[in-house]
Amino acid sequence: YVELLADGGLVGFLLYYSMFAYLLAVYLKRRDFRDTEYNICLILLLLRLVVDVGVVSYNGRLSYLLILIILIKSRIMKRDEKQRSKMTT
Repeated sequence: YVELLADGGLVGFLLYYSMFAYLLAVYLKRRDFRDTEYNICLILLLLRLVVDVGVVSYNGRLSYLLILIILIKSRIMKRDEKQRSKMTT
């Protein structure tokens, strides 16, 4: 965390971890532990945060690929939730 603060400053630190905060909020709001993809993405998200304690890899391609996969799954969950709500009304 200190490395990211030194390299990107407070603004860069907040921008980088705001992505994780948003995704974590979305995943915790829509708890669906029966969905295997949800479980995998939640574990990847939490592991990414734990691994960042030792080494922040904010400039790695794999880091952004993981964030993209997790974001896509969150969008799919939102879309499915909207479709379920339309079907019940």
